[in-house]
Amino acid sequence: VASTLANSDRCRTLVDLVLADLRGNVPVPELPPDYRPAKRIPRQRRPNAVPTLIDAGRLADGTALTYRATTQPEREAMADWLAADPARGRATWINQRVRPLLWAADGKRYSPSGLVQRMWQLAGWTKAPVAAQGPSRWYVADGSSLWDLALETLASLAEGDEDEDEQ
Repeated sequence: VASTLANSDRCRTLVDLVLADLRGNVPVPELPPDYRPAKRIPRQRRPNAVPTLIDAGRLADGTALTYRATTQPEREAMADWLAADPARGRATWINQRVRPLLWAADGKRYSPSGLVQRMWQLAGWTKAPVAAQGPSRWYVADGSSLWDLALETLASLAEGDEDEDEQ
């Protein structure tokens, strides 16, 4: 198909053949099933971590959080900046949807991703990604990230739905 469509002479020949069949009322052949595209099942987007945690009451106000870089370039870019002031790597959870992190370094509230991006900016990381999955970088004392907690919460909610369906 690609070689036919890439060649203008072949395209003209194909168009002429198709038009001739259309004018002659030639029936359209039935395509075998293996020529038909598979039906795509739309993937359902997971709910965001912050609303999931808040709706489930998963974290208490005042829960301490610690920042952890997730990639080697990020660790290298952030290490000295974080070491200069340990408060830069700490935040406190507040059960509010818009900006649930209270940053220890400046006392202002941020979204998890917004705070990570702000930290990258202040650290002078010029090769930082344009976006950050903030919940995967903020950890509670037991070693779980906000993202891990949200996934666990969604899984437990799904199990609860299955139990209700069985009854």
